[in-house]
Amino acid sequence: MRPLTTAIAAGNCVVMKPSELVPRCAELMQQLVEKYLDPRCFRVVQGAIPETTALLNLRWDHILYTGNGHVGRIVMAAAAKHLTPVTLELGGKSPVVVDETAKIDVAVKRIALMKWAISGQICVNADYVFVHRSKEQEFLEKLKATVLSMTGEDGKGRADDYGLIGSEKHVDRIEHLISTAGGTILCGGTEGIERENRFVPPTVIQRPNFDAPIMQEEIFGPVLPVFPNSHHDCLVLPHVQQEIPLAFYIFSESSRNVEKALNYIQSGGACVNTIFEHLLPETLPLGGLGESGMGAAPQRCLFSASDGWKGLREETFGAYHGKFGFDEFSHRRAVFVKSTLPGMQGTMFPLPEAGKPSPDWLYSLLVTVIRVEGLKDSE
Repeated sequence: MRPLTTAIAAGNCVVMKPSELVPRCAELMQQLVEKYLDPRCFRVVQGAIPETTALLNLRWDHILYTGNGHVGRIVMAAAAKHLTPVTLELGGKSPVVVDETAKIDVAVKRIALMKWAISGQICVNADYVFVHRSKEQEFLEKLKATVLSMTGEDGKGRADDYGLIGSEKHVDRIEHLISTAGGTILCGGTEGIERENRFVPPTVIQRPNFDAPIMQEEIFGPVLPVFPNSHHDCLVLPHVQQEIPLAFYIFSESSRNVEKALNYIQSGGACVNTIFEHLLPETLPLGGLGESGMGAAPQRCLFSASDGWKGLREETFGAYHGKFGFDEFSHRRAVFVKSTLPGMQGTMFPLPEAGKPSPDWLYSLLVTVIRVEGLKDSE
């Protein structure tokens, strides 16, 4: 719905295809769209693969897709047939770094809040944590205590607060990730899973195997692997071997460590000493880079709670928050209007005449005009 608002603001008609895996949300979206929006301009199409395929076979001015990379490639291939621009938000494994200078109490609370909101089903959620070895034990003890305070000793208290897993298929997928992870399960685990109720308890896994499935695909669920490291540089090396994530988070009181991590680790967006909050302001873009998404918004920004808003570096990726979304769903068309008033009805330069060469001064004049206009643009 958020990109829909920016598409409408930019003057577009929109067809929406919600996921068939969340039928109640899809039905609600259709009801709201039909109730409040003009059906001549805005439609919701329900269905699964056949309906999606039929839509992708049509010619569109722009396609936005939110989901996984496999389907993202299908969408992009279909768009290529008509040279249709695409915006892809594809998620990925968004890492968290907790260095030796971090305030552990702050890091634990802020990670826990967003990691287990909506049962971890947020595209930019923390996927795994690298914590400095000197802080590992403290971090894990406080993280476990925080989880138990939220869920109770049996892991089931206040289960309604976490929401359901989207489908039983995804419950099975998450259960497989936990059971094949290796490492030590500190809380949660497969024993607390209720497939028929689509409930997976908040789970923390200490030092799972790095080659296990849980570290090869986006978790998109309430499971958090935690790894130790010995040096700040070690935070970078395991991550850069994977694809670029949609988000990157670092908890640190060292500006040097923060800058170093942000320079090494590419991501669609980033936060310092918090999780998820870069999605909230309409003044910051949401978008991916590489495997986590693509599009055409021209800036990557960083939110730092202590320093306010910062432009971190110039990059290109898809984005659709606020004005960024308006730009993403707009076409910048150049229009030049020239006067036809008396005395101003001539051409830009004299038309050639048969048998007469163009005057020598014409070339110099054109070069001068172009140079002056170029200087104006640069200013």
